[in-house]
Amino acid sequence: MIGVAKTGSGKTLAFLLPFFSRLLKEGLRPATAPGSDLPVQMQKQAAGPGAYSPDVLVLAPSRELAVQIETEGNKFTSTVGISALAAYGGEGLRRGQLGALRERPQCVVGTVGRLADFIENEAHWFSVKTVRFLVLDEADHMIGEGLSTNIRKITCDVESPHRQTALFSATFAEDVSDLATWITRHAVEVRVGMKDPLRANRDVDQRIMIVKDDGDKEGALKSLLRKQYASQAKNPGKVLIFAGSPEECDDVAKKLKIALNNANVETLHGNRKQVEREKAMLSFRSGEAPIMVATGVAGRGLDVKDIQMVVNYEPPEDGQDYVHRIGRTGRAGMKGVAVTLLRKGPDGRAMIYIAQVMRRTGLAVPPDLIYALKQRRGRDMCMAAEVLQGLCSFEQVDRSWAKAI
Repeated sequence: MIGVAKTGSGKTLAFLLPFFSRLLKEGLRPATAPGSDLPVQMQKQAAGPGAYSPDVLVLAPSRELAVQIETEGNKFTSTVGISALAAYGGEGLRRGQLGALRERPQCVVGTVGRLADFIENEAHWFSVKTVRFLVLDEADHMIGEGLSTNIRKITCDVESPHRQTALFSATFAEDVSDLATWITRHAVEVRVGMKDPLRANRDVDQRIMIVKDDGDKEGALKSLLRKQYASQAKNPGKVLIFAGSPEECDDVAKKLKIALNNANVETLHGNRKQVEREKAMLSFRSGEAPIMVATGVAGRGLDVKDIQMVVNYEPPEDGQDYVHRIGRTGRAGMKGVAVTLLRKGPDGRAMIYIAQVMRRTGLAVPPDLIYALKQRRGRDMCMAAEVLQGLCSFEQVDRSWAKAI
């Protein structure tokens, strides 16, 4: 099955609960492996190749999403004998994850790299041969990140003749449909909402701020957050800010702490140790740190309550990532605000795809964005004109440009 629905619509439970229900109806496997109480070297002889294989295998694009799925799964199954385990990369984490894996959890949620590692190097006791339910969450993102080879290998290792395979995401572009078709068997496609991958959640109020340069962008961010906390002093909610690199995350967070009178600002990026990342997420979820500055690692799948504003300090690479990023707010029927800071020169491509997303979502493109698009030169100018003329009539474009001028 291929499932596509807007961000914040409950896709995680949509695949976990039916599979867990099936496990309970069909019966659970023994919770302990043969010889699991023996030393590791003796277990190799006692267990035999592939002695343990989980019933449910979920592939996720990031460590944070894997942990989130594990947490959500265990909320509903801890009292019925089903357990979920997250497996992901990180310094010093492998041994502990292997120890937990030897308890034979029914559901394993893992990043592609860590699962490929376990399948190759722990084949004397672990495999995915008898997985009954295979899930790829944020499937298009994993495929787009160049993980197709490992995904194919893991999928081929699943030998269950009647396995069920599900791919879930908020967007699913045509360029990944071939691999999706290869992974699934006679897939049924279920879409909640429009098929267009560039259609965003209507519960998110999309706003654009055109700035001159990086210095102007920094000042705009500080001003934006000061207004947010001044106008909603009693309940300002959480703010998630996307930066372009780990170094930029740290720099922005440092400056915001000073500008906002030592406000608690956390960061989330690949240069932090896993224990630091988990601590940062816990602090952000609890509200202890109401502001988080993150790289694109936080743009997919993460579900944090009460994020009232998302700020694209650095715009993402394409329209689909933009849809996912702004979808961190406006979740589960709540309203949210997404603000994107765009420089007149370097961010021309982002201006184009954001205009596409706004129009396909049924929103009016702001006059200042239309005006900025009109100022594009060379190839950008042709693309901008094509976007605007393709999404509305020539008369509407002319009127919008006239108003912008």
